[in-house]
Amino acid sequence: MKLFHKKEPQSNNIATLLQHIKKQPRHIYKKLNDEAWSNAHDEQQQILINQIKNNDFLNEWTLEIEKISKPGDKIIEIGCALGASSLYLAKRNRIVTGLDYSKKMCKTFANIANDLNLKVNTVCADITKKLPLPDNFFNIVWHAGVLEHFSNQDAQFIINENARISNNLVISMVPNAASIAYRIGKEIAERTNSWNAGEENPKYTQKDLFIYAGLTNIKEYTIDLPFALAFLPASDLKKSLSDIYMNLPTQDNIHQGYLLVTIGEKQCKNQ
Repeated sequence: MKLFHKKEPQSNNIATLLQHIKKQPRHIYKKLNDEAWSNAHDEQQQILINQIKNNDFLNEWTLEIEKISKPGDKIIEIGCALGASSLYLAKRNRIVTGLDYSKKMCKTFANIANDLNLKVNTVCADITKKLPLPDNFFNIVWHAGVLEHFSNQDAQFIINENARISNNLVISMVPNAASIAYRIGKEIAERTNSWNAGEENPKYTQKDLFIYAGLTNIKEYTIDLPFALAFLPASDLKKSLSDIYMNLPTQDNIHQGYLLVTIGEKQCKNQ
């Protein structure tokens, strides 16, 4: 996600800043359509190609999937957009498929992979409908930044379909509703009309979705404190939270990472 703020808060004092935020009117955001979704990523294409070529593309959610998977695994990324994570994983000998509802995105993903001499598969499909993919086909079905754009009913259908096509793991990463830095930064951007991701509803948990889909051994944790901080404009609030986040005396990140990661296992009858 591209982060920017058209209007900077009027004061660095934390109490005054928070009061200033609350006084700003909220803007209504809708889910991005196909064209808006594609246009939001156009300017990143060449940057992405260069990063992948130079092994510079790294973020915590991609590294998390690399850590969970192994070479030879069949992995599908749902809502892949430009497919940066999938390209990174393909370069590390995962068998990757990128799925997106935007035909332009699917074509762009395939073209970037071709430019990088990487073999990938592409599927263009609406994830709110049954996917044109066989049961129990992928070792890992995953997505980052997808479910927060859908209703609870659609999100449940999506996870059900994820479970159907998986033979092992389903992984969903969504913005973490408990992350103070991300939530306040998002609020500032939405109230200053500088939010560019459309409607986005962060989650406190996704466990119920996974349980209802029949997934087991569910794990849930958060990752990427630095990216949560990146949502905040420069201020005393950002400095204070940075000092706290980067020097936590606890053994965990007290659930403050930007992304909530939920992992569930599929128990196949033929296993």
